[in-house]
Amino acid sequence: MKEYVNKIKDLKDNISVDLNGDIADIIKDPRAWAEAVAEKIIAENADKLIQARKLGEDFAGKIKIHK
Repeated sequence: MKEYVNKIKDLKDNISVDLNGDIADIIKDPRAWAEAVAEKIIAENADKLIQARKLGEDFAGKIKIHK
């Protein structure tokens, strides 16, 4: 089980988050800016997020087997 935790940790450590923007745009509509940034981060890291989900599902399956 430790192996799953280490694999997920490795994925987490490799997700890049860059926050860029003009402060005037952020102040003008912070929600729109945050949504755009979130969408960009998700799109750039989609493969890692999918891998993390798969690892989580595999881990959950292993826990159910050992109960």
